[in-house]
Amino acid sequence: MNSLDLENALQRYTDALTKLEALTVTKRKRNDENATEIVLDVLVTRDRIQSLLAQTCQNPKKTLLRLSELDQRLKEKVDVIVQIAPLAQWRDILNPPKTAWWWFFDTLEYVHAWDRYDWLWGAITMPILTVNFSLVVAISSRFLSGGVDALGAFAVVGQAVLALTAAKGTLTKTGQHTVEKALESLKIPQHFWQEVKLGGTLLVLVSLISLHASLPKIAQYYVEQGKREQLAGQLINALQNYRRATELDPNNMEAHFRLGSAYENLLDFKKAKSYYQIAMLGGEMSAYSNLGRLYILDKNYSGAAFLLKQGLLQPHDPELGYFLLKNLGWARLKQGRYEEADAYLKEAIDINSDRASAYCLLAQVQEAKGNKKAALPFWEKCRDLVDGLNPDEDRWFDQAQQRLTSTSEEATPGADSVNP
Repeated sequence: MNSLDLENALQRYTDALTKLEALTVTKRKRNDENATEIVLDVLVTRDRIQSLLAQTCQNPKKTLLRLSELDQRLKEKVDVIVQIAPLAQWRDILNPPKTAWWWFFDTLEYVHAWDRYDWLWGAITMPILTVNFSLVVAISSRFLSGGVDALGAFAVVGQAVLALTAAKGTLTKTGQHTVEKALESLKIPQHFWQEVKLGGTLLVLVSLISLHASLPKIAQYYVEQGKREQLAGQLINALQNYRRATELDPNNMEAHFRLGSAYENLLDFKKAKSYYQIAMLGGEMSAYSNLGRLYILDKNYSGAAFLLKQGLLQPHDPELGYFLLKNLGWARLKQGRYEEADAYLKEAIDINSDRASAYCLLAQVQEAKGNKKAALPFWEKCRDLVDGLNPDEDRWFDQAQQRLTSTSEEATPGADSVNP
């Protein structure tokens, strides 16, 4: 054997492989004659090299190493070769020996480099599917616990469909076949299919995590809906929306507070107090005032005073400060601590002089102290500023009317007298 012949064959093999590697995806077609010729040239050249090697018993180590590298490059293009070349037809013509492995690529179970990690992607996919179903159960239970509406139904069904689709594509043969058909129609190479399935499972996971993270915002949406319905007098609908909000986000203290206020509007004071207590413990400052008022109605004046003083020690806005002081003055009035009641009620009026409640209570304080005349200006203010939607002020309005009417009658002369 002439070593120059072997060197020339190796160089031709190198050049042919370079052309094979340059083939683009669009050229991987059986009807592309140029691409088919490139593949045939590679295989025939490899035959020539094998023939030259068989002619001598001495093969330089450098030559064998070079051939090994070139063969590795050939093996890396198996997927291209089997798409382009009619290997079975060529074998019928040439009848190559089984040792000429390069003619039998289409009969070998070829493992693409990307397929070597399929076991890993499958192992990662399973725990992700488990997490997906756990999230579906957690999110669905929150939506279903508060009662299902259109938004809740869409969220429950949508996330369940996503999770089940991802699971079927991995766990069932029918699902795998469907997914693989879809991937094939999208012209995604088969050695990327496992990675695409893992990516789909991860995408579902990200979607579920995003939905779970959005639950507080969805809960606040229900709170706003409930507030509008409560103002419109639709208390049952308001209750449903507040309940949905508390189920979706148990940490939404405004939802607990609003649920308490809705029950208060329905005169269910026991439930109202329980939700006010939750809201108060969660830092909802308005709950101090509302819960204190219910304690006063229950004649638990010391408990009311304790709560209201605690509320005044917390940061609060002036509007809330008015109600805390007004209710604290009310509690002190009921306890017979008139001087304290007087001071708290006047402080409340300093904050807001356009509300009736503090005037109504201050009038009662003056009467309790024996100053009926001093109470009259406060009864007048009480009467003039009363809000008819406030049940306390509505009751005090009747008192104001009685006091002012009786005073007016006392000031009016009796029946006309006849001069003797």
